[in-house]
Amino acid sequence: MGLSYRATVRSGRRRGLLQRSPGARHNSLVELVSSLILVLVAVILVLVAAVRRVQHVRRRAALHKIAEETGVEDGESGVGSHGTVSFAYRYIPASTGRPPTFRVSIPARFPATLLVIREEWIERFFKALSLDREIQTGDRAFDRDFYIDTENPDFSRGYLMADRHREGVRALFSLGYNRLELNAREAVAEIRPFRVSGPLPEQLVQRSVELLDALGQDIPEPLPVHGMDQRSGWRRKRAAAFSIAFGSLLVGAATLVLTNKLYAPLDRWELFLASLSYAVPGFIVFALIALYLLRGRSSSHREWLLVLLLSAPGFLSSGYGLFGALNGWLDPGPAATQVVAVQDRWTTDDSTTYTVAVDSWRTPGAREEVMVPRALYESIRPGITRLELVTRPGRFGFEWTVSYRLAEAGDAATPD
Repeated sequence: MGLSYRATVRSGRRRGLLQRSPGARHNSLVELVSSLILVLVAVILVLVAAVRRVQHVRRRAALHKIAEETGVEDGESGVGSHGTVSFAYRYIPASTGRPPTFRVSIPARFPATLLVIREEWIERFFKALSLDREIQTGDRAFDRDFYIDTENPDFSRGYLMADRHREGVRALFSLGYNRLELNAREAVAEIRPFRVSGPLPEQLVQRSVELLDALGQDIPEPLPVHGMDQRSGWRRKRAAAFSIAFGSLLVGAATLVLTNKLYAPLDRWELFLASLSYAVPGFIVFALIALYLLRGRSSSHREWLLVLLLSAPGFLSSGYGLFGALNGWLDPGPAATQVVAVQDRWTTDDSTTYTVAVDSWRTPGAREEVMVPRALYESIRPGITRLELVTRPGRFGFEWTVSYRLAEAGDAATPD
């Protein structure tokens, strides 16, 4: 009897496992996949933490070695002198938008700012588009390997046409540097990002100081800027491009406030999608105009990308705001009154937006979300309070809220 009972139980369990519903099998699969994802994320986090720890240890060792070689106090920065030249070095930790950086600088007095970096694919791409115009030294290997950004093309070209200056730049970059800036206050070499994968060159700072000092010798006389800036009115064109970008942000902010306060649509997401048919073509046209206005300098691609970064949210918000404002302002349709029950209410974490959900008069069984002032929001009790909403159909077919108030006891509810 006992054996028969146990066999029956085991058989029942097997049948239960075999006869599990598709929904149960699906839930088990979801749980398995979720567990695997969590394990994978945990492994990745551990690996990232380990790599960062190794980099930290290597960086500390490299900075300790530099301090020993230069004879300064151990730390992330130091000042000293090499021969007759004073210098400073500094490690700058990573921050938002900036990788960890190691820099060495000496005092200098260059008549124009000159920035030299490795020429990468992005510089080649924008040069191929004729957006950037970079100076050429006549040294094909140097012009291929390095990108020169300067405010005075004539001076910089004359400076880098000297063999000793180009060789000095090559020697600095061979030490691991990937950014060199010469300006009216200092000469600076940087390793950005500063990731230590092996031993640093011996006497790194001293050799860097010697090369930076050599680059400050035999500087040609400064020449007046006769390049692209003055001939094409580039400064005015640059001001125009940035003015339009900032203007789009201001227009977007103003029209968003106007639309949400006076012509708040019930279907905000659908209105936004409809506004893209105007905002996106407008943004593309402006991008082409900005390309024309900003082209012709070695820094043109960076400023063009900055203008696009500023104007993209401006055009999107302006498109939504203007479309919503015109949808309400030009609306010829009649007003309709809706008396509806409040189902729910909520506010944002910073308590700046107050929203209520009410029974829909447009789709039976659905609900509408309406933004209301704080005073009205605090007097609403979900499941008890009813609102009287006055709406209009909208010039472009997007119904919007004209006004709202607490419904009175005698107000008839709008049928679903």
